[in-house]
Amino acid sequence: YENNVTYVNFDITIDTVHKYIGYETQYGDNIIMSYVLLLIEEYPEDASELVVYTDDILLQQKLKSKGVEYISTEEIYNQEDYSGIKIFHYDKNDDEHTELLSQLYSIDCKENIFDLNPNEYLLVLDSGITNEEVSFVDAFRFKNGSHESITKKRNLMFSSNNDGTFVKPLNHRQSIAINSLNDDSVPVKIVKGMVASGKSYLTFTKAKELLDKQMVNQIIFIGNSVTEKSSTSIGALPGVLQEKIGFNYSYIADVLGSKYLLEEMIRTEQLCIEYCGFIRSRTFSNAAVVVSEAQNFTTEQLELILTRIGEGSYLIIDGDYNQSDIHNSGSKRFTNKLKGSELVSIVTLTDVERSNVAKLADL
Repeated sequence: YENNVTYVNFDITIDTVHKYIGYETQYGDNIIMSYVLLLIEEYPEDASELVVYTDDILLQQKLKSKGVEYISTEEIYNQEDYSGIKIFHYDKNDDEHTELLSQLYSIDCKENIFDLNPNEYLLVLDSGITNEEVSFVDAFRFKNGSHESITKKRNLMFSSNNDGTFVKPLNHRQSIAINSLNDDSVPVKIVKGMVASGKSYLTFTKAKELLDKQMVNQIIFIGNSVTEKSSTSIGALPGVLQEKIGFNYSYIADVLGSKYLLEEMIRTEQLCIEYCGFIRSRTFSNAAVVVSEAQNFTTEQLELILTRIGEGSYLIIDGDYNQSDIHNSGSKRFTNKLKGSELVSIVTLTDVERSNVAKLADL
């Protein structure tokens, strides 16, 4: 067991290939196929979770004939990255555009004129202005078969330090994200975004607000022990679980305002730190389950977390596929599979808000 991966080794011989494939061969795809069938025989309880990553068309057909799931790297790297926000470039001189905008405001309009998914947002921008913030006209959310202007909503959240102040959006997409997070009828909330766009700050602040309002009894933070890309591995760390994956949730101290407040939440069990590898068979009820840096989880890990969500709980996820530190990130596939569900809301942030210096990373 190493780096969150369990390695299983079998000695594959010509006789093994002959037994499982039917004839002797040293072709790579037949060797891999015999290994797969041997793995299913030795670990039948895990057979339903077996996935083979391959671009070999012949091997894909052999796997399909045996009912084994496969994923091509083309599917992993070239699939659509669902943003949760569709753009309408509105031309005020175009009569058809004016009519479409008029329909969006009509309470009688029940037609999905922009083919939006449930809980998907429509961002209306002035087509004559390139800057998204300056060109903003309005934003709508498609829910329960109708379009709702979110600018009519009070898109604020209580500050995580519980001093009575509010977190206000710094741009229109953050306003959309807060609107999404504030919808308590949607239990799965996903906020994606580039580095320094505020996604982790907003998602944990929402989890803390749910706790402060006593809508949940506890915040469950699920971490993953992944070494950051371009960093040297620090090896097997000594100490308790919190010390081993502390780098996953240390940003919470920044959100709360101090390391002391973070430690106090852990001490009083308002915040419980869980490691992804240890949550099988667990059920998290009446909790705000937070998964930060989702790009460093595989599809199977994210699916496992999803199955742990019990009654009265919210799953709040943030991440950015482009910042993945693992080669088999499941965040994009996971998000694309969940789009269109009335239980899920997805929003993507695009503006750096940490500082002007942080914006230099775009260069």
